Amino acid sequence: MRWKSAAVAMLMLLATTAAFAQKDVPFGWHKLAGTEMAERKPVDVLLRADFDGDGKPDMAIILADDPGRASGLFVYTTATSRWAKLESAAVGKFGDRRIELVKPATVETACGKDAANDACKNGVPAKVVLKRPAVRLLQGNDAPELFYWDRESKAMKKAPLPKAEDRELRTEN
Repeated sequence: MRWKSAAVAMLMLLATTAAFAQKDVPFGWHKLAGTEMAERKPVDVLLRADFDGDGKPDMAIILADDPGRASGLFVYTTATSRWAKLESAAVGKFGDRRIELVKPATVETACGKDAANDACKNGVPAKVVLKRPAVRLLQGNDAPELFYWDRESKAMKKAPLPKAEDRELRTEN
């Protein structure tokens, strides 16, 4: 009987440890290290800001999956107490991606000039009014993307930004 109690205690300890580990990074993913970082600096793959507006710091981070096949952009918001995968791709394609913090402002999206863009067909506005910080994902020569908190859906939303030749973020304060 004593071994059953010990086994139950061990299972509870393992379950608790897994729950705490989930806040560090999502299960099956790890922080970039060594060659996965390539030419990037830590500030290029990790941001902390209050994305969801609850007054507590949230985290956006680029992670690699444990098998080493993919990388993804994740955000952990304290309002939901969950990780959300915002974007992922094969490692080779994701290697030159980095993230930047976008301060509150009115941001012009790619949908202002190119409403025919496939990314604009899901109701992405020509401009996004940011009331709190957001994340800009830079992707080599591909068009950057904006990830911002939507108060109504209580989730991060995505908007394409102008192409690489127009990299300067257009904002109005």
